[in-house]
Amino acid sequence: MIIAGWLGAFFAVDVALRVIRWRGGRRDRAFIRRATAEGVSPVRAAYQRSHWLPDATEVALCGLLADGVVEVSDDGLVTAVESAPEPADPALRALVEALRSRAATGTRFHEVQTEGEFGAFRARVKEDVLPVKKYNGSQRVGLIWFAYPLVLGMGLHGGRSGAPAPGGIEEPEFWAGLPLLGWPVLTLWAVATWRESYTERRPRFARHCRDIADAELARAPARDRKALRLHRSRPAPPRAPGASTSGRARGEGSDDAADWTADTGGDSFDSD
Repeated sequence: MIIAGWLGAFFAVDVALRVIRWRGGRRDRAFIRRATAEGVSPVRAAYQRSHWLPDATEVALCGLLADGVVEVSDDGLVTAVESAPEPADPALRALVEALRSRAATGTRFHEVQTEGEFGAFRARVKEDVLPVKKYNGSQRVGLIWFAYPLVLGMGLHGGRSGAPAPGGIEEPEFWAGLPLLGWPVLTLWAVATWRESYTERRPRFARHCRDIADAELARAPARDRKALRLHRSRPAPPRAPGASTSGRARGEGSDDAADWTADTGGDSFDSD
């Protein structure tokens, strides 16, 4: 009865985690059905797919280039076409307004991620993302770690209560060794029954978003896409003559560390 009671607690937690995941999945499916029925814009699809703002920016600029709303020079400077109509999409409209405010100098790709004029565009892209989780959660790991104190408690309970051991085994040996056997068994159960932990949660919707974003990228001429990508990353500042390179070895001055930290969205989507 002692073993059955403790195992009952384990499986009750297991069932509770599955109910939580099912309820979260039902909510996500409702969001996705509504968004698919309304139509997912290319910019929204790009950000929904990767949760990385440069991807959404590239799709937005390529769509504007294909529609003749903006143009890009051979050296990667983007400028708005004054006579072009305003885009209907709010995020694109905010992007075009910011580009027009910088018409005198033009805009490089990476400046859309960092310059203040483009704050409205960045905020709009992030606001449009659906509140659905990108990856399945860590229930498997949580269940494994819950099993560890559970089997310890089972052994202590049986040993302190003097409960008889099954199969004629000596009581002290059985209850002392039970955690050593019980935890691997429960771990195998968690691994075998929670195979989807840390996997992509909505692969069909992710593919749908990828197809929309890729189709928008393909609308822009190859020459324009190549020119845009000349300035996708912010160039490193020039190093003073004789300056030590040890700072870069420690990660200081790295483009990766500086470029997108403020505007990547920061969504982990890794737990329910």
